[in-house]
Amino acid sequence: LHEFLAATHNKEQLIDLLIEHKLIHSEIQCPKCNNKLKLNTSNFSFRCKKVFYEKNKHKKYVKRQCSFKASAKVDTWFDKSKLSLETVCRLSAYFIMLRPPRHHFLCTELQLSEPTVVDWISFCREEPTHRVLNVFGETFGQISHDTELALHI
Repeated sequence: LHEFLAATHNKEQLIDLLIEHKLIHSEIQCPKCNNKLKLNTSNFSFRCKKVFYEKNKHKKYVKRQCSFKASAKVDTWFDKSKLSLETVCRLSAYFIMLRPPRHHFLCTELQLSEPTVVDWISFCREEPTHRVLNVFGETFGQISHDTELALHI
């Protein structure tokens, strides 16, 4: 987990680690034109600009360009999060590593408000989420017994 926590201070390294462990996608298929899209790590999004031709109402071929754009957070554990990828990963690592009470530490270390920390700790305890945290724990280090109990509450 310390390696993972260190990676949260280097965005490129963190993204590579999350892709390697299948927590985010490196490629997706454009839902509009089925083009294969690669992750743009600088803005953490997928964008399609495929050019194609289609017939207009006068049966002439007209040049069109796909304009699909989506965040790489979509359909991942990070979906709908307003926090940065790095902050979410640090919070997750601290959740696994630290025993309660950890709210004050998380608020000061991550510069988050108390309600935000409470919401994220609750989110980390939810059923679908504990699977992701288990991946973090198993991949990047052992999960403590207390954390395992908290994950199954």
